[in-house]
Amino acid sequence: MNKEEQSIFLSAKTGATMLVAIICACFWNLVSLPLFFILPDEIASGNKLAAIGYIFPAIGLLLIALAVYTVFFRRKYGIPQLCISQQTLALGSMQHATAYIRARIHPEEPIRCLLKCTKTTTTGSGKQKNTIVRTLWSAATTISHDTTSYQEHETHIPIELAIPFDMPATCDSDNLEWTLELSAPTTGIDFKALFELPVTKTETSNPQIDSSTINTAILGQSNDEAIQSLFKDEKIERVQHSDNVTRIHTPPFRHIGVAFLLTLTGLVFSGAGGAAFYTEKSYFFSLIFVAIGLICIYAAINNLLTTDLVESTPEKITHRSGWLIPWRKTIFPRSEIKSIHKKDGMQSGQTIHNRICLKTHAHKEHILLRGILETKVVQTILNDLMPDTADKKQ
Repeated sequence: MNKEEQSIFLSAKTGATMLVAIICACFWNLVSLPLFFILPDEIASGNKLAAIGYIFPAIGLLLIALAVYTVFFRRKYGIPQLCISQQTLALGSMQHATAYIRARIHPEEPIRCLLKCTKTTTTGSGKQKNTIVRTLWSAATTISHDTTSYQEHETHIPIELAIPFDMPATCDSDNLEWTLELSAPTTGIDFKALFELPVTKTETSNPQIDSSTINTAILGQSNDEAIQSLFKDEKIERVQHSDNVTRIHTPPFRHIGVAFLLTLTGLVFSGAGGAAFYTEKSYFFSLIFVAIGLICIYAAINNLLTTDLVESTPEKITHRSGWLIPWRKTIFPRSEIKSIHKKDGMQSGQTIHNRICLKTHAHKEHILLRGILETKVVQTILNDLMPDTADKKQ
């Protein structure tokens, strides 16, 4: 691997992830290890409620599994590096880069390349602290196997980076971040690498290379094709017909990870409530814990199985929803619609699951679509559903 003087090398964040996973697993298990010796005696003495303490060693086992996964990923792929042909990435420019992977990988599908600009906003403090990450711009493309080269035990992936002029630079705000994500399904552990990019505005920045130019001329996509790529990433089906009819369908099983975490939380609360009732005969606290657990489990099932189908025509909007099959049907004539807008829904980590809501002149609000992550997808849906005579809010 020859490093030219004018090039810079960026390491993927996988190394830091592995270190954090190992430290967290070691610390958590070191703290919870004494419970293995304390809890059996407590339970034997009649304190059945002490069995809840086994939750902490169970979490420790999950952390160990995560740490083992990161170690195996590191052993398989090493720390991927990205070589950029210039010292900095300029807004309004096209630059060549090469990703170096210290393994010979043979992806089952073309390598997916996602360039993204995000802004993190934090409000409140303490328990009221809330962090939101919004995507300002993103562009996705694929890299064919034919362009990938191999040298001994390395894989070289050529990448053409196109940075739009009409987006902010990383130095404009401490909360702004440009990232490049490479991913591909492989045998065993799938490949994935995330790089943080230094993007600045320089004298060579070309205003003609903007976001629309990149979608059409550089990625070989029309604006609609670029949007459709984002819809595909979110597993949302969007079909436009020539007679001004648009169909948008969110199938079930889109957010399995969120449903799993909600189910796990629900089981923990329900188990704690059951244990409290069994050991202490405490009806009040057991009912509270069981109720919280059941609410979490219901939210998990609803998140996993709910499917929405929205059909927009010049005369009306038809919404069908249900579990697995969109059987429940509601029709909204255009004359009754006051606005169609976005609302923040459930938040998992730093990700907001947005909702698209319809409000009638009778001040009744109806959820049309839910679990939408990308800002561009939200805006496109609003443009599809909103007639020119109505208010559109985001």
